[in-house]
Amino acid sequence: MSNDAHMKVLHQLRRLPENRKCGSCRHEEKLGFKDVCVKFQIFVCGDCKSAHQAYSHRCKVQQCSRLVCVSSDALFFSHAYCGL
Repeated sequence: MSNDAHMKVLHQLRRLPENRKCGSCRHEEKLGFKDVCVKFQIFVCGDCKSAHQAYSHRCKVQQCSRLVCVSSDALFFSHAYCGL
């Protein structure tokens, strides 16, 4: 998949209704969150991102190229596995 295709998948995933709520605190954002906790493969708000990082959980911003190339497939497949 090209970089643009990965970005498109990430934008689609982040805008799904279940991803508009933070995976940790359930805070809701109209367009979804840009931060991802890689360990749990969830989208999180900025406050929860900081909390996860305090526990040494790796978090990435959606626009980061490594997230685009590596983690978008994992996020996509985890959602596909759940039937989304």
